[in-house]
Amino acid sequence: MKKKFLLDTNTLSSLLQKYADYHAIISSKVSSINDDDEIYVSIVSIYEMEYGARHAKDIDMANEMRTAVESAKNNFNILGLTEKGAKNAINRKPI
Repeated sequence: MKKKFLLDTNTLSSLLQKYADYHAIISSKVSSINDDDEIYVSIVSIYEMEYGARHAKDIDMANEMRTAVESAKNNFNILGLTEKGAKNAINRKPI
């Protein structure tokens, strides 16, 4: 049976930023997910990361956040703000 996973903003941020405290742990867990399974990111997480990039005090950090956002959009399914999305979000297993 296909499993579905939802990454929250903190998990996504740690996964996409190699210097993050939990990067190795999260990266290992995400790598262990079967290719048949699906990984989702909420559009809310994309909004939060865009907000962080926009308000970063350091230009390098802002650029890194924008790169992370693009990576998330290219590599994961984006779960939109819909009633179906809300129902799907509560049925996801935590990583």
